[in-house]
Amino acid sequence: MRTVVLFFVCVLFLSACDKTRSVSPALQKVNLAYTSQPQSALMHIAIEKGFFRDEGLDVHGTIFELGRAAMASMLKDDDDIASVAETPIMYHVVKGGEISIFANIVTTNTNNGILARQDAGIQRPEDLKGKRVGFPKGSTAEFFLSAMLSAHGLEMSDIHPVYLKPNELQAAIMDDLVDAISIWNYKLALIADALGFNGIVFLDKELYTESFNLVCQPDYTKRHPEVLEALLRGLLRAEKFSLTHLLESQEIMARRTQVPLKTVQKVWPEFKFKISLAPTLLITLDDEARWALQNQFAEATAEPDFLSHIYFDALRTVKPEAIKFRQ
Repeated sequence: MRTVVLFFVCVLFLSACDKTRSVSPALQKVNLAYTSQPQSALMHIAIEKGFFRDEGLDVHGTIFELGRAAMASMLKDDDDIASVAETPIMYHVVKGGEISIFANIVTTNTNNGILARQDAGIQRPEDLKGKRVGFPKGSTAEFFLSAMLSAHGLEMSDIHPVYLKPNELQAAIMDDLVDAISIWNYKLALIADALGFNGIVFLDKELYTESFNLVCQPDYTKRHPEVLEALLRGLLRAEKFSLTHLLESQEIMARRTQVPLKTVQKVWPEFKFKISLAPTLLITLDDEARWALQNQFAEATAEPDFLSHIYFDALRTVKPEAIKFRQ
């Protein structure tokens, strides 16, 4: 009799286990395009620590060198969500493209800088006049360079622009093919270290506030609002983790991007890792649109309404106080 009872107890136990497994919700798959740049640190942390999985997401991440490439992958439907600075967003919208910005994940006003060779006679920004300056065309580096020149009484026509890919900049300045470069971190820090005492860096925190943002196609906000909300919850956990576990966060970033830990630690203070939606983003987008149109860098003739490209609902659901716009 005892054997029979034990048998039925085991059957009931196993049935309960099977039932539990059968009702466990399946993870929602999402393809995330993000970068190896420091601005994407929260994504790397959230994936490494399993924060997205805890929120019900099965995140398949593709790492790109640049946010522009990540956004292009999303626009081609190869990925669902991308992280990108505001400048590629500006160009896309000015040219009539559709996109939804649903969160800002970091801001910085000292990420971009100009690195110059002192043996080219450059000691201050004014000395860039007549010099060969390399930068990636259509990037935040180009906008920052233009703003820096303007702040010191110069125009882009006062320099000799040299359009280079980001991975070409170090060789160009080391081999004296250019006198200066305009670029962002990590490359700014790494190339400055390589150039050594001959290098001088020009920064200006008053000129430009860069934002790194999460974007998707507008129809994705309608089809998968729950994914956007879960993604933001995971990133908010990563934001908190980055504050309470600083060294581990930096180690995660160094390991996942294969950037030396000392470089990660050097540039980390330049970034404010905080999930938000703030008017600063609109101000920068408007400034960049005017600059692009005035310099005929874009096809449109009128500035677009960038506010219409911001999707508030996901962040409003998850953390409404992170929205700094007047609602």
